[in-house]
Amino acid sequence: MSIRNDFEKCWFYEANVQFKENFEDVQAAHQQNVPSDKAKVTVLETKFNFSRIKNKEDKKSDDSRSKKNLGTETASRKGIPKNAKV
Repeated sequence: MSIRNDFEKCWFYEANVQFKENFEDVQAAHQQNVPSDKAKVTVLETKFNFSRIKNKEDKKSDDSRSKKNLGTETASRKGIPKNAKV
């Protein structure tokens, strides 16, 4: 009996996390822009956004919009100059 992998499911979550790291002096702490591998992580909150199931046999790409509609302009902005404040 073979296992078929015809479908793929992706889950999308938002997470609120806290990183804590100890330093020897205040200057080292100030210069650290991102937590290192030594930082302790606590997940404070998670929120499920949505999930998506895809048929892996489907030949469509992830961006299935037509080539004509790949821009960011929306119908409500037609005729408004791009530098106009809305």
